[in-house]
Amino acid sequence: MEKERNTVLKAIRSTLENTIDIGAVETAEAAQLLLNNYIVHGRRIEKLQSQQKTATIHALMNDWASEPILLQSVDTVKLNDWVSLLSDKNTEFNAKYVQRSSTRIKTVEIKSRKKLTKTAFLELIQDMESYFRVSEDNTLYKEILDKLSALTTDYKTSVIGRLSDRKNLPIFLR
Repeated sequence: MEKERNTVLKAIRSTLENTIDIGAVETAEAAQLLLNNYIVHGRRIEKLQSQQKTATIHALMNDWASEPILLQSVDTVKLNDWVSLLSDKNTEFNAKYVQRSSTRIKTVEIKSRKKLTKTAFLELIQDMESYFRVSEDNTLYKEILDKLSALTTDYKTSVIGRLSDRKNLPIFLR
């Protein structure tokens, strides 16, 4: 979705620049007005961070829809389809971003879940150790312990891989 927004932004900018270079006088002047407004919002909008880009595109589209001279220029240069597509892609991106942000687990919830998981894990270990002490056959215990060890190792490996770019790994992962 981000790539699509960038592609549309580049297409609009290229169209404006090409129209200025080879278009009829009236069309070139309209394209220059739109390009000047585009540049006011940022020379390289496609290089901005996602949320900053979303806000910038929204402001640009608002200018082009609310200022009569810019609205007329969009018609003159025949950018209506591109502008509509960019506006749709921007709205779609923003909706998806808001949805993802609102469904993320909050830090307090993460700490609470970690605590519950740790407690449950420690209780499981205690139960298994108790079973091991009273059982004559401890092969099941060893099998479960091996599986838990493998699972813990896999988890630790994936966390280390995810955090490998960061300088300070948590002590238990070093």
